[in-house]
Amino acid sequence: MKAFEEELLAGVRARHTLFTERVVAENAAEAAATGQPQFPREAIEQFINGFFLFVEEALQGIGGDARAFYLSTAIPAIRDTGVSAKLVVGGSAKTVIRMSVELAGAVSAEHRPDAERWLAEFFGDYLGDMAEVWSNHG
Repeated sequence: MKAFEEELLAGVRARHTLFTERVVAENAAEAAATGQPQFPREAIEQFINGFFLFVEEALQGIGGDARAFYLSTAIPAIRDTGVSAKLVVGGSAKTVIRMSVELAGAVSAEHRPDAERWLAEFFGDYLGDMAEVWSNHG
């Protein structure tokens, strides 16, 4: 692993619980504000756990099985609840932007540019893949 990947991986692992709690709270607030369905905590935890697993997998360079499984199961399951693409893609974008800022900020200044590039590419690809899965709904 490259030094920036090691630092990012440590940051991802350190923030897992924090991000889970944040998404649970934001989901409840968004549901109250928009009338969209609120996801059960267990579903959110499963979603976040899968997400963190494929981020960790990518940082460790150990294939993309978790990501492929996640995109083929979690995203369609969320889509099939009837929640809007705008809510899910917008919420995901907010989450990955915030996550990128926090993770990059925790990386040493020396490795931060590499970390920022990696995060932008990784999460940009992820959002593109999510949109493709969503749009392939027949």
